[in-house]
Amino acid sequence: MSRFLAGHLPRPDAVLADLRRRLAPCSAPVAPDAGPGKRPDYPMLGHTIDHRLRISLGAPTGQPISEGVLRTILDDEGWPAPEVIATVQAAGMELLAELHLHEDGAGQPLALEAQAEERLIRMCHLASGFEAIYRCSGWIRGNSLGFCAPGATLDDLADAVPGYVIDDIRQQMALAASPGPFTRFRDLPAHKRICGPVFDGSAHVGGADADFILGGALIDCKATIRPQRLTRRDLPDCRLPSPRLQRRLRHRHGRAVPLTPGRADRLGGAGLSPPARLTTRAARTPCSVPPRTHRRR
Repeated sequence: MSRFLAGHLPRPDAVLADLRRRLAPCSAPVAPDAGPGKRPDYPMLGHTIDHRLRISLGAPTGQPISEGVLRTILDDEGWPAPEVIATVQAAGMELLAELHLHEDGAGQPLALEAQAEERLIRMCHLASGFEAIYRCSGWIRGNSLGFCAPGATLDDLADAVPGYVIDDIRQQMALAASPGPFTRFRDLPAHKRICGPVFDGSAHVGGADADFILGGALIDCKATIRPQRLTRRDLPDCRLPSPRLQRRLRHRHGRAVPLTPGRADRLGGAGLSPPARLTTRAARTPCSVPPRTHRRR
């Protein structure tokens, strides 16, 4: 990966400096607190906020979630047990039905009443577990859905979502609900709010998609507690599948930082084809549930 980035994105310093300059006036990022001696599951938090933002734009369900429910039959060398798989798949069908209730061309508020918001965050976190199954073509050990008791209901799975997840996503949504880019994005006509777009090169990297195309701008959400420490390894997906689209980087400050194709070209990556650019992202995140040795950025 280091050799690939050095060869195809040789000049990241100018873009990184520009990004840090734009971050300087922002408020401090919010950080999840999983409790003493516990490490937050950062990748799953990132997926959860993505799903919650999609709901605000009117598109709560998509292929990764529905396909993930179907792929629960693909165990990881006998894990989890068949009765757990049956339980999770049944709960997944209920989850899809509940998320379907939030589908609305006008979208949903960025912050709901407290009890409704908590329920929705729990559903989004469970959806992230099913997306992990989809991305990894089946179960991998460590997916929290696999630790439920046989016969558990959707409510049981929702109650098992850690409290710090609720608090963290609620804080992030409060930032998104304050005056800023997402307020404007929600006002766009439905046909200009595209969630989970795929590109010509997506089939080459396991169906990798983007987060949003909103008003002609390609949006990729990044959940990081240390935006000032972003490095070259965080920039490969800042090259556009289409150079006519604007790129934006959103972080936990609740602000959008524009990164135009011209700035991206300063990375030295103009020669990358769309499949190659997507491949760099897939190589960094082959599936949604990381190994236990994953280090926090």
